Amino acid sequence: MDHSFSSTLFVALEQKTAPTTMDEAHTPQWHQAQIANCIERLTSPYLSREGRELWQSYLQLHKQKLRDQG
Repeated sequence: MDHSFSSTLFVALEQKTAPTTMDEAHTPQWHQAQIANCIERLTSPYLSREGRELWQSYLQLHKQKLRDQG
């Protein structure tokens, strides 16, 4: 997998789902909403292997941030 491509795509996804304020990004509720969004995306039968890997890494990122807050 081309890491520069995945990094660019990851940044684009993060910007797309970015909160309106930095305070919002630090709430457990925001991370839970992002986790739910990732899970919904991962259930798509049309997701490519690269897309699945990307959403799984995004899911793990939000789960880790949620754990770090708790």
